[in-house]
Amino acid sequence: MVQVIQVKPVKKNFLVVLKKDKEEEYIVSEELLVEFRLLKGKELTNSDYKKFKEAYKSDELYQKILHYALYKQRCTQDIASYLAKKSIFGNDQEYYLEKLRRSRILDDESYVKNFIHEAFEYKRLGIKKIQYDLKSKKLDEALYQPIINEISTKQIQENIEYLFQKKLHQSKNKSLNRTIQDIKQFIIRKGYNYEMVNLVINQNKEEIASSISEDDALNKDYIAAKKKYSKDKSKEYQNILSNLLRKGYNYNEIKVRMGVKDE
Repeated sequence: MVQVIQVKPVKKNFLVVLKKDKEEEYIVSEELLVEFRLLKGKELTNSDYKKFKEAYKSDELYQKILHYALYKQRCTQDIASYLAKKSIFGNDQEYYLEKLRRSRILDDESYVKNFIHEAFEYKRLGIKKIQYDLKSKKLDEALYQPIINEISTKQIQENIEYLFQKKLHQSKNKSLNRTIQDIKQFIIRKGYNYEMVNLVINQNKEEIASSISEDDALNKDYIAAKKKYSKDKSKEYQNILSNLLRKGYNYNEIKVRMGVKDE
């Protein structure tokens, strides 16, 4: 038999002194302490002592895994990838995953709820982006789709309008067409449906137009293009015209700015 003769807190762990033929000292985690019920005076059978020694070897690694899992909420795929980087696979990997599940530190259902809430409410991500991110983490669709289905069209529209205002206020003077395209692409990349984004943009075209000075933008871009293409006079006009058209300016307005009169 092996007896526990001392248990003493050491920072976040515990010093455990066992006596067999001689005294042996171990720095163990609270979890290992609880798992083997290591109280002063407790006696371990030779079988339990052997299991403790085996568990002690893996305890240091587990504390690192635990630190990673507690740093922020993780899903099964996150932990599995972390373990794989440490060359832990198969049954050994499942051992640590199950250990985290038993302590409720690893809980995919809770992870999905919190992920969707943060992604939609705070990051303002759209349904498509949220679904893509959760699927890439190999989470069961049955865990997240019912929660996503609870998000209303009104909530989605509110998010689109929020992102529209955010991007509009960040927009610098450009052509109206380029400004509209930039705003659309910004919101769609967040994971929103093109038709819903387009609807919001169309409803707010006047606000977009009033927030920019297209004449100032055209003048600035014209001066920059003229400076860039002035060396080759034979192609100067066409190069400037093409450059400004690519930036979304109206053909007739470009011609006016360039001083070209209709024949």
